[in-house]
Amino acid sequence: MTSDHAAAAGGADSPGPELDGARPHPHDHGLDVDEKRLHPAYLLIGAGRTIRGLIPLFAIALFSWPRWVLYILGALVLVGAVVSWWTTRYSVTDRVLRLRKGLFNRSVHTISAARITGLDTERGLIQRVFGVWSLKVHSPGDGDRSTLELGCLSQAEIDRVRDALALPDHGPRRVIAGPEGAHGSDGPAAPDPAAAFDPASMPALDEVPLANLNTRTLLIAAVTGTSIPLILAGLFAVWNRAREVLPDSTIRYLEHEVFSRGRGTILVLAVLVLLASVVGVAFAALRLAGFTLRRDGERLRTSRGLLSQRAGTIQVNRVQAVRLVDGLWRRLLGYTAIQVEVAGQGGHDDSDRMLFPLLRTSEVADLVDRALPELGWTPAELTPISAAGRRRYFTAPVLLTVPIAVAGWLLLPRWEWLAVLPLVLAVLVARSQGRLAGWRLDERTVTFRARRILAVHTVIARVDRVQITRVRTNPFQRRAGLATVTLQLSSGRSARLRHLRAAEADLLLHTVGRRFRKVQLSKG
Repeated sequence: MTSDHAAAAGGADSPGPELDGARPHPHDHGLDVDEKRLHPAYLLIGAGRTIRGLIPLFAIALFSWPRWVLYILGALVLVGAVVSWWTTRYSVTDRVLRLRKGLFNRSVHTISAARITGLDTERGLIQRVFGVWSLKVHSPGDGDRSTLELGCLSQAEIDRVRDALALPDHGPRRVIAGPEGAHGSDGPAAPDPAAAFDPASMPALDEVPLANLNTRTLLIAAVTGTSIPLILAGLFAVWNRAREVLPDSTIRYLEHEVFSRGRGTILVLAVLVLLASVVGVAFAALRLAGFTLRRDGERLRTSRGLLSQRAGTIQVNRVQAVRLVDGLWRRLLGYTAIQVEVAGQGGHDDSDRMLFPLLRTSEVADLVDRALPELGWTPAELTPISAAGRRRYFTAPVLLTVPIAVAGWLLLPRWEWLAVLPLVLAVLVARSQGRLAGWRLDERTVTFRARRILAVHTVIARVDRVQITRVRTNPFQRRAGLATVTLQLSSGRSARLRHLRAAEADLLLHTVGRRFRKVQLSKG
């Protein structure tokens, strides 16, 4: 039985004036993009993507079905690619992007420039061969479902689409260093074409990156990330499967020559760990190599990738919060990953929210201040959870693990001590959660810090950009005068802090999500 209270944010993301600024944007219909199809390279790239998704079916057809079935499948893939390319068309008119596609079930998607929260460009190895990019257009909505993708555009066409959409600080093209060396970048706001152009009135583009990911930090990101344990688990599964399918002669050779004298298990483990580390570092290098963060007027630009390249654009006025993620090993080494919460970009892929993949904790405040001075974040000590609240962190873990420990004690007569481990781990995690939990509220930001199972998340949100502030209490919390507070963001993600004092929760409920009033803070 729970009780809920909610306070909605007032005007957190008003689309029109906030995006375009105080002055109206000039309409130059000469910048419109007439309806056209994607780059012809989409025929090959689209067919390749379809084949990749049908690899199991093609494998069955290759080894089990007649050869003519394979030919039919290939022909259907080619026909599907041609139909998809022929029926997919895009255009930009009056700063509205329109995407039409479909042969039988036709659909038309439109999105106004006033609702665009970010533009991402990315390309894989095959796209690099043809000199084309994929353009993803993000808008507020239901995560990935609100994203439009133009799957195959040349750099010139991407520039035309950007110019036609005329995003806030858009203007003459400037050349900066990007994933491929020098390429175009949007500059400051375009002046009225009817007015005299004054070069001195154009703010200069900061061509010096705010931060670059160096090789040492890249290696730390790879070693302390989650990819190596996952790869290691996959290699163990492959090894166990290989032992079942390898010929008996090979198994006997491995047992007598390689795995004899008790060296087998240690040798296999060492080889698998080494292989997982090499593959994990390689994946991290391909994904994060050359990561660069720039501030371009009212936009943040990121670029990264070695073979598959990706460049992202984030509208600064859509950033609602900054999230600092400290993994277990990264926290011990003094490193932090920085993410941003952007309206309309709440997908499950962390790379869509990545502001910088890894940075020394002592340098985080300086980078956030230079990249997002609008956030107004001043690092300071957080208010800890009360002693009564910290004790409540033990309740759920203990109640969940005690039955497991009892069952283990009864079912493992020779390994009773193993049954205690889940309870010990639960107590240690709960103790850490209570000690690290904290919050802070000032005139511009609200900060929540909470530990999950391993990682510590610190969310610094703009007070007036939180969509919903929710306070929830259960009977046990009400008896102790405690409550759980959740800050809901329009990115679809949230920040939650458990077992706050009821008075603290009430202060946050009536302050966060609306224009800040100093009198409210003084009452706390």
